[in-house]
Amino acid sequence: MSSLSPTYLDALRFSASNLKSIHALDEYRGKQPLFAHQSPQILDNMRQVAMIECGESSNRLEGIMAPRERILALIQDDTAPMNRSAQKVLGYRNALLRPRR
Repeated sequence: MSSLSPTYLDALRFSASNLKSIHALDEYRGKQPLFAHQSPQILDNMRQVAMIECGESSNRLEGIMAPRERILALIQDDTAPMNRSAQKVLGYRNALLRPRR
């Protein structure tokens, strides 16, 4: 994989903003259990937003266009799929909800 070659890696340059983000990620590494314990509602909301954004983007890449409200209803399991596109949105949601091994 050329993106892992030493030549490629040596040529990478990061802006101050990139480095600040990397530093922030490093500071929070390993603190997920603490956040899960202290702020479960916030994490659930963030997970829900991420699922909607990812589902919308992923399906758009496959040529599936649906109104945001419809995707939201499907992701939140408030409605049944009416066509193949809606079934694909649900499939994506189910894949994200599947427990990791």
